Amino acid sequence: MEISSIDRVASVLAEYVAVMPANRPLPAVLSLRQDLALESLALVSILIRLGNEFGIDIGDQEFDLGNLDTVGDLADLVEKLALVATNENK
Repeated sequence: MEISSIDRVASVLAEYVAVMPANRPLPAVLSLRQDLALESLALVSILIRLGNEFGIDIGDQEFDLGNLDTVGDLADLVEKLALVATNENK
């Protein structure tokens, strides 16, 4: 059984968030800044970590941290970047 992107994102978030919600899967609408109290520097670290998890070189990708509001936004971004990276490697 393959682990969903949101579950993989949740496992990485758990390394950075002081108090993770117990309900799984994490609600996609959960706010990264308000609900999980993440700051921009933590989001950058999380993106780098997710890049490693998904096999993406985050430094080569273009994205706007300001557009990352929710857990779902983060999972969607990582999926899109992984797809772009896969297509570039073909």
